[in-house]
Parts: sequence; C-alpha cells; structure tokens
Amino acid sequence: VIGTSFGPVILPDAINSSRDWMLGWFLAIISGVLFTANNFFVKYLNVDALEMLLIRSGLQTILIMIGLISTRTSFLPPTLKDRILVILQGIMSGARVFLQFACLSFMPLGDALTLVFTEPLWTIILSKIILKINIGWWKMMFGLFLVGGMVLCIQPPFLFNPAAEMNTTAISDPIENNTAINDLSPAFNVSEDSTIFNKIKDISGIKYVEKYVQDVNRILQEERKEEDDTNDNNDELPGHGVKYFIGVALALSTAVTGALTNVIIAKVEGASSSLMVFYSGLGGVVLALAFSFMDPDNRIVFNVGSIGLDEWLILVILGGSGLIGYYSMTRSLQLIPPTTVAVLRALEIILAYISQGAVMGEIPNLLAISGSSIVMFSVIGFAMEETLLSCYNCY
Repeated sequence: VIGTSFGPVILPDAINSSRDWMLGWFLAIISGVLFTANNFFVKYLNVDALEMLLIRSGLQTILIMIGLISTRTSFLPPTLKDRILVILQGIMSGARVFLQFACLSFMPLGDALTLVFTEPLWTIILSKIILKINIGWWKMMFGLFLVGGMVLCIQPPFLFNPAAEMNTTAISDPIENNTAINDLSPAFNVSEDSTIFNKIKDISGIKYVEKYVQDVNRILQEERKEEDDTNDNNDELPGHGVKYFIGVALALSTAVTGALTNVIIAKVEGASSSLMVFYSGLGGVVLALAFSFMDPDNRIVFNVGSIGLDEWLILVILGGSGLIGYYSMTRSLQLIPPTTVAVLRALEIILAYISQGAVMGEIPNLLAISGSSIVMFSVIGFAMEETLLSCYNCY
C-alpha cells in the first residue's frame, strides 16, 4: 500500500519490464510534481478545503464508477467483513484528504508536507497495535529519526524558546523611554495659551520638534496596541502562534488517518484496488456534504450560485490534475519497484520548500530545514529497508 495525497494506491501484480523503467521514473516524478502543485495552488489561491474535497472526490467517484460499470465489476465485496472494511477505509481516505487540504490554511506548505510524510511512523505504531506485526530494529531506528525530524520542524515552545530573537525588536523602546524628548511639549504648558509663546514656537521651530515627537509616539503606541490586540486575539506564543499549531494538529491527523487507512486495507481480502479507490472518492463526497451542512456559511449547500465560473474552473483543474497524478503514481508502480517510487515521492518535500520560498517568500529557519531533511531521509530509509537489508545479508 502506497499512501498519496489523494488516497491509497494499491499495487496489483507488478509488471517487470526492463524497457519501461524510464517511463516509470518519468511518471513517478510527474505524479510528485502534480501532487505538490496541487497542494501549492490550494494554499496559494486560498481554495476552500470542503469545496476542493467535494470536486476532487466527485470526479474520482464518477470516473471509477464508469470503469467499474464498463468491466461489470460488483460495487460490493463478497463478504460482510470486507464490505465494512472497504466502506470504513473510504471514509478514512476522504477524511485524510480533507485534513491535508485544511492544514494548508494554517501553516507553510513545506512544514505541512513534512508532517504528512511522517505517515510511516504511525503506520508502524498502528500495525504493532492492531495487526500485531513485529517491528525490527531498522524500522525502530528510522522511526526515532522521524520523531526527531518532526520535533525540529515543529519546534514546540517548551523545547525551543525563541525569546532571544524577539528581544531584538526592543531597539525602538529608547524613543519611548527618552524622557527628555517626551517631556519637551509639557515643559512649556505653563504659557502655552499665550500669544507670545506661540510666536516663540513659530520662530524657534519648537513646534516642528513637538509635532515630530507626538507623531513618533503616536505611531509607536499604535504599533504596540496592534501587536497587543493580535496577541490577545490569537493567543500568540513565542515563535509559532496558535494558528500554526492548529495546522500541526491537522497535518499529524492527516498522517495518522492515512496510517489507519493502510492498516484497514491490509485486512481487506476480497476487494480490488479499483473498488477501494471508488469508495475513497465516495467517502470524500459524503464527508464534504456532511460537513457543508454543518457550516451555515458554506457556499456549496447554502449559496452555490455565489461560486463564480472561474472558481469552478480552478476547482475542476485542481481536481483533474490530482487524478492525473494519482494515475501516474499507480502506473509507475507497475513499471518500477515501489521503493523507487517512494524515494521519488520524498522529493515532494524539496519541491514544496522551493515553491514556498520562491513564490510565497516564506523562508524556513535552519532547524525546520534540518528536521524536514531528516524526515525525508527517514522516509527513504523505510522504503529501502528490504533492498538494503537483502544486500547486507548477501555478504
């Protein structure tokens, strides 16, 4: 099972072809680019997560349904157990997609994808708990690396205190604390009403100095008031604010939900991959409509006419490009080993940070880059486990 931003990809019988490895590489890279571009434009264009989920899941459901009808495939697995598991994985897959789209509104793109890529860690934990699978030293080692990279990326305030950086803003305080300047105007209050004093101010230029000081103090007071209001409203913490950590919770929920989906799929015995992908799309549609009815401001249910033609076009293009990436991923898994595809998928983190810095101007600090690098190499380590250990055992 290979988890993607658009649901699980279940590899059927792999096709070993030495002639098509270049096509497999090309499709794997294209899928990574399309997935990253999809997430980037959802964030950059501020696309509503529920609207994106409904359109993407709707397109997926319709296309797969046409394929199932044309091949005369049953829409229900043969056993009751598989029916329950397939429907459950469909709901979990829909929730995973929604959570990923939602987290993009709260945090930078690179950080979001880094946390989403911690999915192998949660898959290991849930596999141990639910499937009772033994965890070897290799997975434990890279699992710890994933935790370390995740912490460096999130930088929780109880471990990383950026107070020293915030103190650099104190250079503007001497203007406020300079009593000689601040008291300049009150020093003349005793005769401020007299005509003679006004003439003296006009001749000496004191009124211009007085006006300058008042303007500076007013600007500083407005800036401090604005900062205080922002902190009061958002409960900002040093460094990352509460909004960022909401995004962290959503991104980690994406990874955990994807891991749970993988575990559920592992217990399914009699359902094809196409059928599970169909229920993944159907689950997304059901969740999108259910959440839309809970939100009185939702445009899909309560004011669909307010969605312009250009917005519909953007939603359809993003949904379609995601499905093309999904197909490219599935096809590449038939042409090259899944480990190679997983390694190429890890490059999505690099693409995300490049687009984040180049277009959005959000440059991560050194700790975040280090944490993301550790997560990326840990994902590669998980993917290369079988290959590297088999080579080691040969010697």
